[in-house]
Amino acid sequence: MSNGVRHWWLQRVSSIALVPLSIWFVVSLIALPLSNHAVLVDWLSHSWNTLLLLLFALVATWHSQLGVRVVIEDYVHTPGLNTFALLASTAAHVLIAVAVIYAVLKIAL
Repeated sequence: MSNGVRHWWLQRVSSIALVPLSIWFVVSLIALPLSNHAVLVDWLSHSWNTLLLLLFALVATWHSQLGVRVVIEDYVHTPGLNTFALLASTAAHVLIAVAVIYAVLKIAL
């Protein structure tokens, strides 16, 4: 399988995974009184909610990185700038993923 086809499939798989995770996330937020911090902490302390929130955030970050990569590859034509933009984008997405993992686990545990 070529790299382009693999990338295309990964984007489709991540978008399909985001559908039920997004529905779960939105329904959960609607059901919670977000003005009460203790309720949110209690909700997040349940292992299924922690797992699903981490999965949602990581899949969304991965999906975003795949999409931004395509945009950079298609529209940044200067070789050095293209490489820099790809590295910066990847670093930013990794930083976001690590920050989400840290924040969720800090609250949940």
